[in-house]
Amino acid sequence: LSSIIFTFFNPLGASPPLLYLYQVVHYSFTGLSGGLVRQFLNGKKYFKPEDDLYSYQVIVLFGLVGGIITFIFDILSTLFGGFVVSVTIDYFIATYLLGIVFTTIHLIGNILVFVFLLPGLIQLITKLLD
Repeated sequence: LSSIIFTFFNPLGASPPLLYLYQVVHYSFTGLSGGLVRQFLNGKKYFKPEDDLYSYQVIVLFGLVGGIITFIFDILSTLFGGFVVSVTIDYFIATYLLGIVFTTIHLIGNILVFVFLLPGLIQLITKLLD
């Protein structure tokens, strides 16, 4: 629900329908990925949300997951957004190459958020829910 609201009421305007649909599906996939990572980490000796999540194994896993999710999002949103204007592969390649600086900054920023903020946020939410 939040992804529908966020994507529709974007300050830059709502996305075109195909891109809008993709964004909502991808944000849902991101939440599902978090649930799958949580299931994977449950029972691991280095995963202790009530104590400290800033262990090497956890931050590397969070960084990888965040990077993969962001990279997939950037490629596919460029593809679906490009289909609004043109359906040629040349247009997609040109659009992606022109946006490589944004993609790089977006990727680095999200990896840093997943590595440095997500462990603390999980600990905070775990303490609030207990």
